[in-house]
Amino acid sequence: MIAPKYSDDLPVNAKELAEAMRVSRWTVYRWRSEGYRFEFGNRTTTGHLKNWLRSRADIPKNADIESELAKLV
Repeated sequence: MIAPKYSDDLPVNAKELAEAMRVSRWTVYRWRSEGYRFEFGNRTTTGHLKNWLRSRADIPKNADIESELAKLV
């Protein structure tokens, strides 16, 4: 099955976001529990999520995320 193409600036819901990123809905749920916030209530863009993931790429897995993010601000 080929995933539908969503542009990075098209608002999508959690299910569509999971399809666009080729991950499960549970992965999107985990990202949200780790601090990701949708841009528009229950909708966001894949570009917004990708930027959030990039910003977290430099933070070591065993580091305290809150303290690491505070250093970036």
